[in-house]
Amino acid sequence: GLTSALLLALQSVASWTIFGLLTVRLYKILSSGPGRTAITSLISGSWAFVLADLIASVYTQSSTLILSASASLQATGLFRPAITIIAALYIAPAIVFNVSLPVLSNPQIGSAQFRKISRLLSMGALMYGVAACVFLLLFSQPVIRMLFGAQFAKSAEVLEILALVPLLKSGSFVCVAVMLAR
Repeated sequence: GLTSALLLALQSVASWTIFGLLTVRLYKILSSGPGRTAITSLISGSWAFVLADLIASVYTQSSTLILSASASLQATGLFRPAITIIAALYIAPAIVFNVSLPVLSNPQIGSAQFRKISRLLSMGALMYGVAACVFLLLFSQPVIRMLFGAQFAKSAEVLEILALVPLLKSGSFVCVAVMLAR
């Protein structure tokens, strides 16, 4: 309980420290000339996304904190490897979201192009999500054993239960990108 909370707090502090250092460094690099206006605009326009990412990070870790406070250490130990793999599967949809949102938000894109890109993103999310789901259902046991060791073999059952999450999450990323863009 307390150890998990401390680790979460440490992760958040480290993330914000790295973000702050990178922002200051980037600002110093671009502080002269026309780059200054661009970076100032970028930073001021992205605060909501940074805050949302921080909240999402806390939310992602909250399930482990709640489980560790309400269940046994063994249950928490079985859940954590599965949720770590599921979180790793969010990387590809997050990258697609981060690339597609500016593309979809481009005012030069007409309605027909917007629909075409949206359909392409939706099909890609569906294919990725189904592939991830099938992969997890078929290969949870060997993946858990390879990444975490035989002592976490029972985590494969939890991973199989969570197998549908990458499909839902990748679809969610596409839906949010389309809604934010128009």
